[in-house]
Amino acid sequence: MPDAEVLNLADYKEKVALLQHLPESELKVAGYIERIFKELSYYGITDIANTCGVSKATIGRFLNKIGFLGYTRFKIAVVNSLETARHPYPLEAANNGMEIENEPMFDSHIHDVVNNLYDSSESISAQDFDEAASHLADGSRSLYIIGPASSGALAVYFSTFIRYVRPDVHRLSLDTSFLPHNLLDVDENSVLFVVSFYRFNVEAAKITKWFKKKGATVIVLSNTQANPYSPYSDIELIVASKTRSIFQSRSSGLVLIEALLRKIAQQNLNKERMESLEELFGEFNTFP
Repeated sequence: MPDAEVLNLADYKEKVALLQHLPESELKVAGYIERIFKELSYYGITDIANTCGVSKATIGRFLNKIGFLGYTRFKIAVVNSLETARHPYPLEAANNGMEIENEPMFDSHIHDVVNNLYDSSESISAQDFDEAASHLADGSRSLYIIGPASSGALAVYFSTFIRYVRPDVHRLSLDTSFLPHNLLDVDENSVLFVVSFYRFNVEAAKITKWFKKKGATVIVLSNTQANPYSPYSDIELIVASKTRSIFQSRSSGLVLIEALLRKIAQQNLNKERMESLEELFGEFNTFP
C-alpha cells in the first residue's frame, strides 16, 4: 500500500478502525499516537517507544499495517496535514495578501481580540486554570519562567507581579553561557512556566525537556497545541490568537496571565511581602 502524502487525524482513526486483532502493544501505540497527533512533529520514534514501553520494531509493524513504510514517512504525512492548520508567520501572511477592511481599524482589531478571548475561554477548562494557578502560587516550590522572542514581554509581566505574592521566582534567559548555572538546582520541587507563541524556540524546548527530566511540573501557555513543549507539559493553556493582521495577537495570552495573577493574589495575599517591596521602592527612589 503506498504512503499517503497527507494524513489527518480523521483518516488516521479510520485506518486504525479497519484493523482487526491488533496485539496489545500495537493498540497502545495506536492510542498514544491518536492522543499526541497534533504534536507528532515534535516526537521521535524513540520518544513514542519509551512512553509506550514497546520496541521501535513494534511501531514499525503497526505503521506498516496502516500503509506507511517507516516512521519517517508517517511523520511527514502527518506534518503535511498539520501545515495547513498552523499559524502563518508574518512573511507568509504578507505573501498571502491582507484582507482589505472597510470598518475603522481599531474597531476591527477589537472585534478580533474579543473573538479570541471567547474562543480561549471555551478551550481552557476551569480545572486546568485552577491547577495551573495553584502550582504557580506555591511558594514552597521554586518557580522558573521562560518566554522566548515576543513572548518574553509576557514572561516579564508575569514574573514582575508574581513577586508581589510569592518568593523564589526566576526568569530564565536563553543565553546558553548562563543556562547551566541557572538550571543547577532544578528538581521535582520546581515549577516551570513556559510562555511561547508560534514560532517556537529550540533552546526553550530543550529547557522544558530538562525540567521534565528532573521531575518538575511544567505549565505551558501557547497559541497552539502543536508546540515542542507539549510532550513535556503537565498543564497546557492554549489561547486563540487569530487576527486579520500579518501578526498574531498576544492579547489573549496577556488576559490569561492577568487572570492567573488575580486568582493567585486573591488566595495568597502577602501584605508583609508587599510592604517590604514598597520599602525597597522608597529606598531606591524607584517611583519618585
